[in-house]
Amino acid sequence: MMMISVDDLAALPTMGLEFVAGSAGGHRMVTWAHVCDLEDPWNWVGPGDLVMTTGPGIPRDPADQVEWLVKIIDAGVSALVLALGPNSPAAGDPMLEAASERSFPVLTGRFDLQFVTLARAVIESSIDAERRRITAIRRLYDINSMEVEAGEGIGSRLSALEKISGWSLCLWDEREGTVLFAGRHAERTGLSEAPDTAAEVVALPGDPYLRLAASPIAGATPDKPLLAHVVGLLTMEFRYRGAEQDRLRQSGQELFSGLLAETITPSAVWPELNRRGLTEAVVVACWTSVSGAELTDSDVHRRTWLDGLAPLLARQGSSLLGVVPDDDDLLRRIAESVGDDAVTGVSSTLTSNSSFPEVVRQAKLAGSRAMELQSPVVRYDDDQTVSMFPSTPAEVRGLVRGVLGPVIDYDRANSTELVESVRVFLGNDGNWSRSAKQLSIHRQTLVYRMNKVSELLGFAPASSKGTALLWLAIESARRTGIDLADIVDD
Repeated sequence: MMMISVDDLAALPTMGLEFVAGSAGGHRMVTWAHVCDLEDPWNWVGPGDLVMTTGPGIPRDPADQVEWLVKIIDAGVSALVLALGPNSPAAGDPMLEAASERSFPVLTGRFDLQFVTLARAVIESSIDAERRRITAIRRLYDINSMEVEAGEGIGSRLSALEKISGWSLCLWDEREGTVLFAGRHAERTGLSEAPDTAAEVVALPGDPYLRLAASPIAGATPDKPLLAHVVGLLTMEFRYRGAEQDRLRQSGQELFSGLLAETITPSAVWPELNRRGLTEAVVVACWTSVSGAELTDSDVHRRTWLDGLAPLLARQGSSLLGVVPDDDDLLRRIAESVGDDAVTGVSSTLTSNSSFPEVVRQAKLAGSRAMELQSPVVRYDDDQTVSMFPSTPAEVRGLVRGVLGPVIDYDRANSTELVESVRVFLGNDGNWSRSAKQLSIHRQTLVYRMNKVSELLGFAPASSKGTALLWLAIESARRTGIDLADIVDD
């Protein structure tokens, strides 16, 4: 909102003001006016003020005058008006030259200049500008609210806010180096192509990577306080979005756990997947670091390129598992965001009738193969995954002995059934009660057997590593038609 400028004051015919120095700074805006005849006016005024004096506080020595003026300039004052009395020292050339060098307006008027009238002109202009600013602020919030209620996206809202604020606006993610949303003015003027060249680049509080780029619209009157309110509106929105995304990740972890434990069926959770934007073909993906580094997945659910999508994400050991759309670009983006050397294993398509633990196992196996090959993406049952099964009976026997050897030896020496217990346990997707029932043993007996297997192998059958290795060994024997008992007898 435009206030009165020094040039505007000089143009008022009733004031009789004339520039004697610093006319290049005539565009400066004046927010308030003070009469000050003290020797230290800089202690009593502030940025944007107009200082008016009859001169008794002005030093007489030219060097002291320069120092006096510099202190006023450094206080942020917009201009100085001299209406010198008959006993006041004249402004010397060094003082006026210093004002011109700093483009600081110095104006003179008659000694009988009515300071009250001049101050009233400044104050009335300031009050009117503030009144218009308040009206514009109210319009900003009203327009934003109406656009939200109408279901308009942020790009449309930025266009509406551009008209009121006088700024071209675009929102960009500095981490990704991409523009997320842009108003129509920003698109037309090319600001959306190079947001870092904007006149103003403001960080949105609460997010270290979101930036609002703003440049004045030609012919409009941009107002920085209004821009601050635009930043406030966007900050509130993205903080709300962040909190909602955190809630969705938490509930997604709970859904994932329920699906894995089979206390929830895929068919029961399907409507929720659709509400989360998972409306097309979905898969289970497993992301793991080749080097074993910790995955930085704490904010992956907040990435702006998800664009409203809320996948189910859950940590299991050193891996990140997710129910996500079967989209190569999305799988790649998630991998890049969680680790420098993260690879991705992808299951077959998840359907409402799928066995969720089986689909998770597929993703883990594909992820293990991706780590082995150091391949960015491996899909279950593609050529790369199939090749992880041994191709000859001798290789199968070697694999089974390498993985299950200690358990086989223990069974042989003690006439126990640990290998069979592992096979049944994996075949029932780690379900304790169902496995114990199939083996006709008490559930606690099965727990004892699995603990013994963990002791012999150095890893738990139910762990990611245990599930992958044990299932691979047992499934390889099954695919090759080799009986585990035959291997035991070997």
